[in-house]
Amino acid sequence: MRNEKKLKCLNCDTDLVGKYCSNCGQKTDTKRLDFTHFIKHDIIHGALHFDKGLPFTFKEIIVRPGKVATEYIKGKRIKYYNFFYLTLILIGLILSIKGFYKQNYVSEPQTFQSEYENGLKFAQSNLKAIFLLFIPLLVLCSKIVYRKQKLNTSEHSIIAVINVIYFLLFVLISNILYLISKYLHFHDNENLSSYFVYLGIISFIRVYYLCFKQDLISKYKALLSALFTAFLFFIFLILALTLLIFITN
Repeated sequence: MRNEKKLKCLNCDTDLVGKYCSNCGQKTDTKRLDFTHFIKHDIIHGALHFDKGLPFTFKEIIVRPGKVATEYIKGKRIKYYNFFYLTLILIGLILSIKGFYKQNYVSEPQTFQSEYENGLKFAQSNLKAIFLLFIPLLVLCSKIVYRKQKLNTSEHSIIAVINVIYFLLFVLISNILYLISKYLHFHDNENLSSYFVYLGIISFIRVYYLCFKQDLISKYKALLSALFTAFLFFIFLILALTLLIFITN
């Protein structure tokens, strides 16, 4: 009888049976990288696959953020792109646009009053840290408001990260619009982009409302709870930023 060499998983060296490795889950048809495969699979398929890629995750978070959060918490996770990576990608895009703006224009218009100038400079130079600070602050607020829902810290963190992604999408759109309007010399370009930031702020309320409306007694109570969560968050954010500015000055 002829001896047949068993195929081994390229990732963990486990004997392969079926389409996926029983140990690590990698596909059994994984082959050596070449340029064509890299472009077609890792870039085009990996990033643009509408069943479980970036566009699908973006679409679901914008249209159904509450459903995304509840599904992920209940264990339906494979179809979604990693939320934490997505947060970093969005922050990177926002910072890149701001960096491009600073290189090509003299200065951003100062829309804040002079007494807020130090706070504005601090926020601009620590934007990445401030966006990431949103997550623990949102977790704290939701644990206070929704303490009866019996979610653990990690589950509150998922809701917080989805909230931040939702907000960052509006900030990204705002920055893109501002850059385009500046390039085309539109008047009132500041107001044009700021509308999307306002929508991002409203997103905090929408996400928490959609996440918890089925678990609370009424939609009215769910809305009040979401409003209170957003209010608490902005209070804590102002306190945290004030403390950080005081420490760094």
